[in-house]
Amino acid sequence: MSNLIKVINDPHNGIERILNRLESAGNTSFLLCLGSTMTSDLEGISAAGATAADRRLTPRFDAEALMLGRTADGSNIPVSPFGIASPVVLTRACLDILKSERLIIDCGTFAPPRVEKIQVGTLPAQCVSSGNALPLDHVYDLFERGLKIGARAAAGKQAVIIAECVPGGTTTAMAVLTGLGNRVSDYISSSIPAGEKEMDNKRRFMLVNEGLEKAGLKSEKKSSKS
Repeated sequence: MSNLIKVINDPHNGIERILNRLESAGNTSFLLCLGSTMTSDLEGISAAGATAADRRLTPRFDAEALMLGRTADGSNIPVSPFGIASPVVLTRACLDILKSERLIIDCGTFAPPRVEKIQVGTLPAQCVSSGNALPLDHVYDLFERGLKIGARAAAGKQAVIIAECVPGGTTTAMAVLTGLGNRVSDYISSSIPAGEKEMDNKRRFMLVNEGLEKAGLKSEKKSSKS
């Protein structure tokens, strides 16, 4: 695989090491974890779908395209508001080269995929600004079941790849990391193009702080670039 991929920016050679390991692995397992959140309904937060309605279907369509090479009903695969196709196209091609086992893990989506999957959650999350995205007991259950699924998937495998499809997921990651006391508002990636990233970060920063304050958790009071 490393002969097909040119690494552009890898100052610590981490990507190169991963590619070399995958190339030498005799068998691999790829786990695609799906999730939905009402955060993705807000415009300007996620490019994982052209509209809010489309973003609610992105996890379903990405999972189906990964497994079938198309969506189950023949609908188009997700595109961004700028017409860019879902990365699932490249992911499927890479997994074909690796001849990797593929598992779909539904952690709670608006529209479950119509392919074989492991169902571990049924609740799409509320918006991060709510301060109560998921019931705490449900979060603990997802975590424990995830450990067991990961252990089973890794049995007898030389490499395990864990991926996610969660429109609004980078905003969720910002909320979790900020709630843990890390200043990350300037360091979280996004599906939004670079030209709009500063405005995107400001929107996410406000949503995250609102949610953390409602939850009674420590928020990042001031961003160095806001």
